[in-house]
Amino acid sequence: LRGRSTLSGSKHILPTSVYAHIAHHDAMPEASFTPLDLATPADLQSFGFIPELIGRLHNICALSPLSTGDLLRVLTEPRNSLVAQYTALFETYPSRLRFTEKALYAIAE
Repeated sequence: LRGRSTLSGSKHILPTSVYAHIAHHDAMPEASFTPLDLATPADLQSFGFIPELIGRLHNICALSPLSTGDLLRVLTEPRNSLVAQYTALFETYPSRLRFTEKALYAIAE
């Protein structure tokens, strides 16, 4: 029986169907871990940032580089993607802008 244990630490296992509405993502591979993932405001201050600036940073997070496929998805899939915005912008003039797959791939690289 696959599922999750309760918060009390008992061995009682809840069925997976209880958590079916929550998207499950596998843990990040160890190769993608960087020390910046554990950075704290004190670390930033010891690196030379002034406390006034650190106080304005509400969230500190480390970002991983995007793959070419991820960047292609960012360029084309969202409703207001950059490709759609520039296509619409050029349609306001008597011209048309079209992107080929090869051109999008070159932009993503």
